[in-house]
Amino acid sequence: SPLYYHLPEEAVGNIARYNPETRIIMLVRDPVSRTWSKVRMNLLRHRGREFREVPESEFRQAFDSIRREWISYSGTAALWKKHFRNIHIGFFDELKRNPADFFRNLLVFLGAERTQEIELPGRKTNEGLPVRMPESFRSLLVEHYRDEIIQMQGSPLGKYAGEWIRKYDL
Repeated sequence: SPLYYHLPEEAVGNIARYNPETRIIMLVRDPVSRTWSKVRMNLLRHRGREFREVPESEFRQAFDSIRREWISYSGTAALWKKHFRNIHIGFFDELKRNPADFFRNLLVFLGAERTQEIELPGRKTNEGLPVRMPESFRSLLVEHYRDEIIQMQGSPLGKYAGEWIRKYDL
């Protein structure tokens, strides 16, 4: 997670006191796919290993480690909204579906002139490895994040929570 997810309330309050007009950008991703992506990057890509080379127990340890570090999207959004009024919540789902609109909306939030064309890189940056998540891992991660996803529905973070609920049969 970005470091701002881990800041204590006192630090967020200090930022607000010194820079009350700061524009905060919060990016939200389906926690199940986010965790799978991070584990693939840490266990496979950064270590130059193939999926079949990594024992299941190592994957499970990585999932548990990420889960222990998890800071809820809902809690983070509430903390920052308590101190700032200029908050933009962007969703990874939007970035994937329509990158130009995603960045155009971000630029408008930041106060830039609305632009017609946005030039995007010709390639993806930090593209994940094409390793499909095994059903046993999917079930484990869905159970880990079930409450967070359900809690997000009906909140400002819930724009895609309904899709995630249907995707995971919650």
